[in-house]
Amino acid sequence: MGSDGKCLLYVLDAVDCCLAVTGKPSSYSVPPDSRKLYVSSPTSPLDSLRSWSSGALLVAQQYVGEHLGRRMRTLTDPETTAHVGALREQQRQFVHLLQLATSLSTQLQNVVQTQRCLGDALSELSQSGGDVPLGEQFSSSSDTLKLISKNGETLMSKYV
Repeated sequence: MGSDGKCLLYVLDAVDCCLAVTGKPSSYSVPPDSRKLYVSSPTSPLDSLRSWSSGALLVAQQYVGEHLGRRMRTLTDPETTAHVGALREQQRQFVHLLQLATSLSTQLQNVVQTQRCLGDALSELSQSGGDVPLGEQFSSSSDTLKLISKNGETLMSKYV
């Protein structure tokens, strides 16, 4: 019967649906003999669903059995096994790289926050009076740390 039979079966279902919804037959003209031929096909949608679900269940059982160590692996091709192993190793390396990048990002955020707090503290010290040359150095250092903190925040906002 092939794919033409399936297409015609879908057309017949659409004709039946149109008849049920509108109460009028569809504009498709289907000979009555062909309707009986395709509706009585041995591969009904229920049969295809039943065969698909049993196949999916077998695949799932095999997969779980392999991962629990109760069944032998179905993949016996050494080239494919090596390729899968290389892909797993590459995935492990990428996950490690992601962890390192996340750690670096967190540390950079902490450094930027510490620089901002240090700049604020130096600014307060420079304004509180005290020794004049030391106050100028505090003010200069405060401005530098605030600028570095601002640049760090700009960097973090672009890449995080």
